[in-house]
Amino acid sequence: MGRFLVAGIIQRETIVKVPSLPIQYSRITRCDETVFGGIGGDAYNVANALKWLGDEVDLLSMIGERDGHLFETKHLDREYVFANLKQTPAAVIFYDNERKQQIFEDVKDLEDTPYDIARFEQALEKADVVVLSNNRFCEPFLEKVRESGKKLAVNFNGVETEKDRKFLEAANIVYISDDEIDYEPYEAMRKLSSEYSMDCIILGMGKSGLLMYTREDNMIVPYASVHIQEVKNTVGAGNALLSCFLHYYEKTGNYKEAVKYALMFAAYKIGYIGTSKGFMTEKEMEQWYDLIWNRYN
Repeated sequence: MGRFLVAGIIQRETIVKVPSLPIQYSRITRCDETVFGGIGGDAYNVANALKWLGDEVDLLSMIGERDGHLFETKHLDREYVFANLKQTPAAVIFYDNERKQQIFEDVKDLEDTPYDIARFEQALEKADVVVLSNNRFCEPFLEKVRESGKKLAVNFNGVETEKDRKFLEAANIVYISDDEIDYEPYEAMRKLSSEYSMDCIILGMGKSGLLMYTREDNMIVPYASVHIQEVKNTVGAGNALLSCFLHYYEKTGNYKEAVKYALMFAAYKIGYIGTSKGFMTEKEMEQWYDLIWNRYN
């Protein structure tokens, strides 16, 4: 199994199912089984999924000074998670039956609080692969990763600012959702692959599947989504897909095989509510592989 360093946001999450987006005003709406709370965030979700698949994971983040208990019963080690923020970041996520999402995110003082770079370097020494979110607090890590020569995957939330360009220039593997781009998907992939030198780009497109570009083939290839169970909530599907892709790519060195497993992993995950719930083990993945991909081939 691989050893991953994952850095980014941990947040409290409230997930709300609504009839449709945008939300029509109503002072009070009473609906059973529509509001769910828990812990999530890009880094937390990716680290959870990798751990579930059997990898060694060091999770780097910061939470509120009174929230150390968030990890008391979790299987992730909090050695590199510091309770030095005034409050833990939080998000409210609305979603509807058409898989549309509207997210209200408050990162509190996360982006104004520096992370101890010495502790990052300590974790970096042990890592085979580094997974960063393009948060401002992760930006100082880029130079250290570049100096180390370790493989860098970036889980993107937006790609328009100067900060984001720094992450794009440093990344070996990039994951972006089509919700985050202003271009037609193929045009966006051509633009990214020509302007930057990353080895692989994955553009998640929800129920339409994904596009993957690999520099070794110099091709943009579409992959259809797969169906495993009833869709309950797509929040966190992209994080799940990226995690599984990285796990199997690190294990096999094969982009095409890794993306097949990743599509299955995400398809299973969206049958559960909660961004860090609904993960399959490697053994379960193997059971589904022949069933899904032999049918498609």
